[in-house]
Amino acid sequence: MLRIKATESPLGLPTAEGILRELCAAAGIPLSGKDASVELVYGNESAPTGASDASILIPSLPELMLPDIHYSEIDGNTFPILYPSREETGGAPDLFIADQTTVRIGFDLPLAAYHLLAGVDEETAAARDKHGRVRRGDMPRWYYEASKGPIVTYYVDILVEAYETACAAAGVPPVRVARWPGGAPYAVVVSHDVDQLTNYNRRERLKSVVGSLARSKKPPVWDFISRERSYDTLDSIVNLEAKYGAKSTFFIGAVRRGGLDFNYSLEQVHTLLDDIAATGAEVGLHSSYYCDGPYQLAEEVSALSDAVGAEVKGVRGHYLRTAPGRLWLWAGDAGLEYDASLGYFDDVGFRRMHCLPFAALSDDGTTAGVYEVPTTLMDGTLFQHLRFNTDEATKTALELQYKVKTVGGLFSVLWHYRAFPGGQYPEWAEVLEAILAQAASDGACFLTHAEAVEQRRNWAAFGTSLTKRGESVDAILSGAPGTSVVIRDGWSAGDKRDRTLTVPPTGELKVTFERT
Repeated sequence: MLRIKATESPLGLPTAEGILRELCAAAGIPLSGKDASVELVYGNESAPTGASDASILIPSLPELMLPDIHYSEIDGNTFPILYPSREETGGAPDLFIADQTTVRIGFDLPLAAYHLLAGVDEETAAARDKHGRVRRGDMPRWYYEASKGPIVTYYVDILVEAYETACAAAGVPPVRVARWPGGAPYAVVVSHDVDQLTNYNRRERLKSVVGSLARSKKPPVWDFISRERSYDTLDSIVNLEAKYGAKSTFFIGAVRRGGLDFNYSLEQVHTLLDDIAATGAEVGLHSSYYCDGPYQLAEEVSALSDAVGAEVKGVRGHYLRTAPGRLWLWAGDAGLEYDASLGYFDDVGFRRMHCLPFAALSDDGTTAGVYEVPTTLMDGTLFQHLRFNTDEATKTALELQYKVKTVGGLFSVLWHYRAFPGGQYPEWAEVLEAILAQAASDGACFLTHAEAVEQRRNWAAFGTSLTKRGESVDAILSGAPGTSVVIRDGWSAGDKRDRTLTVPPTGELKVTFERT
């Protein structure tokens, strides 16, 4: 359907093509090696090659240095345009200009996406907290403001609009895979870090005493002072999620290496693992704070897999700790599929400015074979770092959720195991319930982290072959069984009355599109 041709980029052609493939996958655009109806040409002084019926042209800037930043607006959201075309002077650049069979994008979209997804500004930030983490508040002002929204996901939407415009010029339906199962408007993944099974940690008990006194909440503060108390929240979690049809991922520690780790051994959590498995939830690894290389990570993965009796597919670093180590890079060596450590601990916002799973980038710009599933919102950020009350926390959470909804993204929320009735902060669950209720009302789908990554793979695996016959187009759609394909306005597919097609168990669907 669409062929990529990169001729020049300061990233190097392999990296440039990788970023373009990543953006096309996020857009649900099927790629073709030959006989493509639309060609995307990326490079300095790019021009149509004439090999396709229509072209999308993207300029390439000659250096990685960040130029002046322009700003544009989509659906009332202001966002930065990085690396605008040199022909643009003053004001914001045109996002794209359509001229007959050619669509020209007004900025170096792949370079801009790479700059944000690779965390170029984060990697060079001198200020980090005592745990080696990047603080959102220490980032450059433009970056701080920009990370209030999913900027890279906005870039993907620009590519989608350019693609649909080019398809119209080529006289073919803009076939795209639906991002989420059944054509859901967005997806929600809920996770629970199991940091503590009891309140024996003195520092945490003191925080509970102070918090309970301030809120006059039960359990009584003296219960925390006088004796050790086990947390028993699994039933509360399961019942809440079942109420809205949600599902979750539990990140559990496997090897305790020091004092800043979780307060249990793997042997002590065997019963909980069995109970979680019985609910159908996913179990991921909560790696040790002191995990310091691929061999240690592999040891922890192996230990948890043996305890669960099933393959562990993902990891989240304790304390959301991804620096100074390279947890996502080690994850590939340990046989994991994804990392869920990207998120802000000190503020709300979109770290790496994306709300979709994306391929992690190695230092040389190549993909590491592991997907990042960014964490959008954490309970402790709302209540401990920002010191919000329940109403303020709920308002902030729903505002973030709405931003994800507007771009059809993935809303990934982290609610700790002890933040439910039966735990240390039972009132925090009220905010999560508001999120789940809103998602159910919106018709969003609920996924585990592993399922979200599987969806990302399905986007890239989708393909199509088109043959024009006058005003109709014969198509062969291929991909993972169950993949949804949305029929765009202006086209119909045979006698289908709804606007969604589904790839059958055979992995291939033949259909004829006709203009309406």
